[in-house]
Amino acid sequence: MKNSLRYILLVAVLVSSFQLQAQKYGHTNFANVLSIMPETKASDAQLESFQNTLADKIKAKQDSLRAKFNYYQSERNTLTIQQQQNLEKELNDGDQELQKFVAEADQQVAAKRQELLEPVITKAQKAVEDVAKENGYQLIFDTSVFNSVLMADESIDITEQVLKKLGVN
Repeated sequence: MKNSLRYILLVAVLVSSFQLQAQKYGHTNFANVLSIMPETKASDAQLESFQNTLADKIKAKQDSLRAKFNYYQSERNTLTIQQQQNLEKELNDGDQELQKFVAEADQQVAAKRQELLEPVITKAQKAVEDVAKENGYQLIFDTSVFNSVLMADESIDITEQVLKKLGVN
């Protein structure tokens, strides 16, 4: 009985080791794939335009606040205490509004970036999955993630296949 149990365990270990050896792994630099895709370039241009629009609004608010501050500086000695306090409150409120607007603009840019890139990432991910299925890869590693792959054989780099699948030369 002990010998048959040992024999079964030995066969199981051998079968599992053959299965491990049969697994096929590949890698790609997903960030490079995304950067090469024309859709990424188009979304980057849209995002830049969106950022420039927000930057113009921020600059206009800053200019308005700066003009009010310059007025306060130049006229402070001629204003009554009440007028000075009112103007100081306006300046403080304006500064807080500007800070809030800048924070909201940052959030809007992040949301816009995600909105624009989500379909591009989905398309690239599908191409990676298709290449993996077509070539029998069980795992594909992303070499653009720092320290996630310590060694990769260049012969199993699937980047060119993914770009071909995406129609990118």
